[in-house]
Amino acid sequence: VAVVLREEDREQELDLGPGFLGLEELHLNGRAEDLVAVIQVSSFLALRSLSLEICTVDSPDAFMDDFAVICSRVPKSISKIDLAVSMNYGFEPISLTTLVKPVLSWGAVTVFKVQTDNYAPILDNDDLRSFAEAWPHLVDFELRPTNEDNSQGVKHPKVYVTITGLIDLAQRCPRLRSLTIPALDIAELPDIRDVPPLNRRDLSRLQIKDLMRTDSANLMTVAIILDLLFPCVSTRRSVEAAYVQ
Repeated sequence: VAVVLREEDREQELDLGPGFLGLEELHLNGRAEDLVAVIQVSSFLALRSLSLEICTVDSPDAFMDDFAVICSRVPKSISKIDLAVSMNYGFEPISLTTLVKPVLSWGAVTVFKVQTDNYAPILDNDDLRSFAEAWPHLVDFELRPTNEDNSQGVKHPKVYVTITGLIDLAQRCPRLRSLTIPALDIAELPDIRDVPPLNRRDLSRLQIKDLMRTDSANLMTVAIILDLLFPCVSTRRSVEAAYVQ
């Protein structure tokens, strides 16, 4: 089913009726206000998968307001969340958990994917722990900021996930199979002898876009720790080393 809202339709009352009560997967694409308009005039009681592509959000606050309305209209039993959000340039990064706070109460989530254009939210150890505590059955976690060119005014976080955060996530989410994060801070590494023998063999896909603060780090130690934590990663790692003062 495709719902197209034309400019002349925006002042008319939208009524989709009860025809979507049995719908299990929902994918909406458009402006935030249009997505809110659609979600408010129907019921999705059986929904298990929610995918949203939101075009040109004015600000993080505007996104959070609209996202809260959308989340209030769908069941908390949703297990798959896929978000793509295009943000205007120039806003300070805030934590990913703050941006998507309503879904932290959805305990059935196993798949969580977020792509942000022109905006780089914070993802640090505290964020990972919040997600892990909220979703212990997590299988697939992905944060993928795109179009992060500083010349365009994208402001970057000053804190990132560390090895300690990865260890904590692996301990709390034993079913995790795929993990994609934008950056890993490797300035401070635990002693290899202190890395718990988690042997998480379920995780077969690990993607880290950037290694941060690599000037004093031993990259071989990083590789050994990752292999100890996730010995069955089968895909080729793609990592770009970046230096942040």
